[in-house]
Amino acid sequence: NNDAAALLHAAQQAAGSRRRAKLLVMISDGLPTQCSVAALRNLVVQLGRRQQIVCAQVAVRPLEEICFPHYVLLSEEPLELATVRFGELVSKLARRALGR
Repeated sequence: NNDAAALLHAAQQAAGSRRRAKLLVMISDGLPTQCSVAALRNLVVQLGRRQQIVCAQVAVRPLEEICFPHYVLLSEEPLELATVRFGELVSKLARRALGR
């Protein structure tokens, strides 16, 4: 997967929205395979700075490299608890994006 290209495409679609808060969530099975870790990390940072798009990751496998500052690992705990943590993360990030 070219995670950076997929995230960039989603960000371009989000940039066209008139919504004030923009939160992109990438569901991932681990490391990107057709882009570098550095490219993905840099894109996440740039989207946050220039376009004020908050990015988060849900990983279904343990992560060898952390590319997103906000993430939930589904494999770390029972799925029910991970789902609750993910909901809390999205809520926190949405409030931050809205300036609340």
